[in-house]
Amino acid sequence: MVSEGASTDRSAQPALAPGLLSRLVAGAQGGAVGGLIVGLLDGGLRVLGIDPGVFYFQASKMGLGKAIEQGLPGSHELPNLLGCWAWTGGLGLLIGAALGGVIGAIMGRVFGQRPRLVALAGGLVAGLWLGIALFWWSRPIVLPGLPMDDPKRLAAAAAMVGAGLVMGPLIALMAGKLAKGSGRIALVAGLLLALGGGLFVQLGFDSSDARGATNERNQDLPNVVVFIVDALRQDSLGCYGNTEITTPNIDALAEQGVVFEEAFAQAPYTWPSFGSFLTAKYPRRHGLIQMDLRMPQNVTLPYYLAGAEREDGTRLEDGDFVTSAIMTGTVSHGSGLLRGFDYYYEALVGHDLVDVRNTWSRFRSGLLPALIKNKITQRFDDGVVSQIAKDWILERKDQRFLSMVHLYSTHTTYAPAEKYLEPYADPSYEGPIQSFSSAHVHAINLGDYEPSPEDVARVRALYAGGVSQADAHIGVVVDAMREAGVLDNTIVVVTSDHGESLGEAGFWEHNWMLQSNLRIPLIMRFPAALPAGQRVTARADSIDMMPTLLDIMGLQPLPAASELPEDLDPRGDGMERAQEAVDGVSLMPVVHGEAQQVRPYSFAENGPYRSIQDDRWKLVIERTLLEKGKFKSALVLPPVEQGEHLRLYDLQADPDETNDLAREQPKIAIEYVQALREYDAKLPIRSDQGKIGVRDLDQEERLKSLGYSDFLDGDQAAIKESNESEPSDPAAAEDGSK
Repeated sequence: MVSEGASTDRSAQPALAPGLLSRLVAGAQGGAVGGLIVGLLDGGLRVLGIDPGVFYFQASKMGLGKAIEQGLPGSHELPNLLGCWAWTGGLGLLIGAALGGVIGAIMGRVFGQRPRLVALAGGLVAGLWLGIALFWWSRPIVLPGLPMDDPKRLAAAAAMVGAGLVMGPLIALMAGKLAKGSGRIALVAGLLLALGGGLFVQLGFDSSDARGATNERNQDLPNVVVFIVDALRQDSLGCYGNTEITTPNIDALAEQGVVFEEAFAQAPYTWPSFGSFLTAKYPRRHGLIQMDLRMPQNVTLPYYLAGAEREDGTRLEDGDFVTSAIMTGTVSHGSGLLRGFDYYYEALVGHDLVDVRNTWSRFRSGLLPALIKNKITQRFDDGVVSQIAKDWILERKDQRFLSMVHLYSTHTTYAPAEKYLEPYADPSYEGPIQSFSSAHVHAINLGDYEPSPEDVARVRALYAGGVSQADAHIGVVVDAMREAGVLDNTIVVVTSDHGESLGEAGFWEHNWMLQSNLRIPLIMRFPAALPAGQRVTARADSIDMMPTLLDIMGLQPLPAASELPEDLDPRGDGMERAQEAVDGVSLMPVVHGEAQQVRPYSFAENGPYRSIQDDRWKLVIERTLLEKGKFKSALVLPPVEQGEHLRLYDLQADPDETNDLAREQPKIAIEYVQALREYDAKLPIRSDQGKIGVRDLDQEERLKSLGYSDFLDGDQAAIKESNESEPSDPAAAEDGSK
């Protein structure tokens, strides 16, 4: 007989650890529950329209409530989104079960009691997602600007993932022991959820794959591929005279096509400039006048191809072209720039190739595992954008396609792959700049850091490596088109949204109204219509790219702003017509020698400044000085107060813009100010409706460092005093502002 005490002692002994199979099952049950919760949370954010890749940016610009409101789906979208949500929950369950099984097998001997093991597995699965989510969502706030492989960034990531792995099991244990059989119930329910959602996803959504099929309307039309290398200086290419940087692929396209030697952007920063060559409009006509806005609905190049009329009267139909935007940088689908594109890829945001007609494709692109996977892939493969562009084009070699390929290796952060940097880098350099980011520029502008000559040389070597890297990636896509037999039936364009400053006179990056920022490359190759090796000296603007492509393709142009009635009020009753018209024109007349120029001036603008230039003169002026009475006042200010706010350059004698002639040539300044006012009066958006953006603030910091702090801080006493008195320079009376 066993005594009562012995029986009690035996019951107090710990239970034996379960066998391997039992540990696997227990871990899988807990992991399934944790994974199901994770999948439903991650998918639930997507149902609400919240994309971790861009949400912080949206919330910081428009407020949390507005950012959430903007993403909320319409009632017609909800059934499809709920199907995607079910599939995401099911996938989370399956992945969680697999991870939980591994956790149970490894840790079951330590946490042998089944309820504790189930809770531990579920908690660790959920905690892993929680830690990664903490890191991902905090990137814009914690150590912003640092690359992913920076030790500080890695330490922050490890700390957050570790915190998640600690918090997850604690939360699970605090929730109490799971009821018997709950893991099995969750597993069965999740499997049903996955099967139902997966079936819905596979059978319920459209695809853009069949678009672009050849037919009688499009079979004799060419394809279009536009390479946009962000922040690419014109003078960094061999075909524009550079003898130090190697760009064989771009140079070959130049030899086989047309080089526009005097090409200019309409804005020295990205989104407004992209808007201009996608719509053929000046920024204050297409409406995307700063980086944190969304462009109103405009007729973009791919959108127009869905219904353009051919010269013979035949009208293209929706689906006659299949289109893609394969992008590295910031041109997010949320900007409104991608209207009309069937596919988009956004490396910087972390979105994989997305088919806009497939709800699951769009939904999946913003799920946290997909974002993380894509960012890791990009980290170890500098050619991912060109490879995706290559594969996309090759899959559609028998279709009619348009693709915009956006490369970013010449934009900060300058960090080219070592094989591209090596030819330009000084191997003896031991300074602090291994890569060069906007954080460096900000520190320089604030005066917190003064780069040495060796540092400047290092930055320029990094940039040169980025140029060669972009050239190599263009070569990958062009070679693929050649091998597929579609190159000669494709209009190939190489251009940029703006140039870049590399420390000249202390200026860095872009958003400066300098020639280094406004002058861009523009190269077009299409043997059937463009003579090989031709160099065009007539001015060309970004707004002219779309009309030129339409002309080459034999498609009717869009309504021209130059044909609007003179008495049309672009900011009143005539606003709609003014917004629909385009400013760009075809460059084919200057290619064929039928015209000397397509317009008398090239205009550009950023937040605070406007510029106008022709073959000789260039005027840069602060936009507020275009208002009545203010220009003549600024013209008579002492040079230190006039400063950066009014500049006139003779580009033929002074191509580097070092000698300001505004005070010496007031009549010329007045002439160009008047032309700027006429340009301004024809645009639907007033000049004073622009806002100062982030890059403009950095520009102000730079100008303050040059000694213009009084003006920038709002002390305009000198102008006020001058406005109240007669100008001391008689030439100022010819201002024309009266």
